[in-house]
Amino acid sequence: MMCPVCYSKIEKDKAVCDACGFNFNELKTASNSAVKLARKQGNYDAIISTTEFPSDLDYKKTFYLAVFGGWFGLHNFYVNKTFRAWFNILSLVLSLIGSMLVFTGVLPQEFMSAVLYTAILYAITLIMWVFDLIGLVFKSYKVPVVLKKNIKKGK
Repeated sequence: MMCPVCYSKIEKDKAVCDACGFNFNELKTASNSAVKLARKQGNYDAIISTTEFPSDLDYKKTFYLAVFGGWFGLHNFYVNKTFRAWFNILSLVLSLIGSMLVFTGVLPQEFMSAVLYTAILYAITLIMWVFDLIGLVFKSYKVPVVLKKNIKKGK
């Protein structure tokens, strides 16, 4: 097991990290919905990534979103990994536009390398999706959370 704060290796039966003093019982009160607020306030230090799903996220819902809409990034939107989610959508749209232009014959041959680059971009997205699925199956998929003690009220 790894500490979500300092990433030190921890024995499974320990409740406190020896390196940084993090108490793993604090993860029980962690919130995923507070991640948006912490990002809005610029409080990025309050956000930690953990494999423990907080009470305001549903593991099964995340898994089904990843299986049926993961290539589109739906599971990343659900768990507030917005950068990865928008990356998924952008790469999908660019590769779809590029492939439509190629197959309709609108795009001249000189621009075929641009289509290849968008296809590679989407291939990277699909690889990320497969890794997310594997992470969800083996319970190693990390979700961003904010601990209750680090939640600040909105401005």
